[in-house]
Amino acid sequence: MVSGSVRVLGNSAASPGDSAGAELRQRNVLNTSTQSVQVNGNGSIVADGFRSHGAAAEMDHASLVSFDILDRASIVTLGEQSHGINALSKTTGAVALGVTANAAVTAFGRESVGARLDAGGQVTVANAGRVTSAGKYGVGIFAQSVTAGAEITIDPSAIVAGGWQSDMTLAPGVLLPSAEVLFNTARNALLFNRGIIGSGADRAIGDLATNTGSVGVTNWGQVTGFVDFNGAGTNAFINASGGSFDVRHFADTNGDGVSDTKRVSVSNFGAPTSSFNNATGATVRLAPDDAKVFNKPKQLPHGGAASWSLRGSSAAHVTWIKAEGILEWSPAYHHHDRVNHQSGLR
Repeated sequence: MVSGSVRVLGNSAASPGDSAGAELRQRNVLNTSTQSVQVNGNGSIVADGFRSHGAAAEMDHASLVSFDILDRASIVTLGEQSHGINALSKTTGAVALGVTANAAVTAFGRESVGARLDAGGQVTVANAGRVTSAGKYGVGIFAQSVTAGAEITIDPSAIVAGGWQSDMTLAPGVLLPSAEVLFNTARNALLFNRGIIGSGADRAIGDLATNTGSVGVTNWGQVTGFVDFNGAGTNAFINASGGSFDVRHFADTNGDGVSDTKRVSVSNFGAPTSSFNNATGATVRLAPDDAKVFNKPKQLPHGGAASWSLRGSSAAHVTWIKAEGILEWSPAYHHHDRVNHQSGLR
């Protein structure tokens, strides 16, 4: 438990969790009890160094490893490959993370993850605060399970954000693309969003090609960017009543915090049996960049962010689309179309 301030300086060794502000490590010990890390009150952890994490746990046999970031607690990491939360629970152990409304976890370094949760069993996240990563190839939340699935809940006013990258390819040795939420699970992964999801690279939600479970997204909040599902599962995205899917691929390619490169926003929903459902009362719109780049009126640039494509992973590139809400294609002029149909998009 951390209630005061902890600062970690210097680089860690190569193995996970060797340097952290708050740390649990238990290897080759047959202890199947629940293990927990808690940062509360006005407690703060700042970690600065290569693979120097904020709060970390590496457990071989624990039934559950839990992290609770409470009250106004803050975790900040500054080094390369330095995660705000770094959890590794082996065998069939589960991992759980809870972040309350005024708490924040932030990773700034290259290839750093706000919360990296790697479990043998189920991964569960309840975020009411902020979990972000601002570095190159940064990921907000990465949930990985060898034998089970994941469930992430983002509450109203909560924020999950990822980092940036210069293009759509990964540099040699880089394992994860920049993203807000990224999955790699053996079984189904679920994301329930009532908050805000957005990042510098605009990859809002995705999975790795090795993901074998299906991904289900239900959005009552705001998702900005595109989705990128590369695994084998049948995925479903429900843009529920009150939800807004702000379609965009306007990337920050140099890490200065300002989007500078317009691209066609391609949402890949995965298998041809995957679906996107824009429910009654929900909105899909082509989103401009923020006022730092486009001042009032917030007009859409031509090309780039004003173009959207949806595809599946099969040769036919078919994803089923059901739209009952608002499709707003020209926000600058407040024009939108109400549709109520179901069709296959090629």
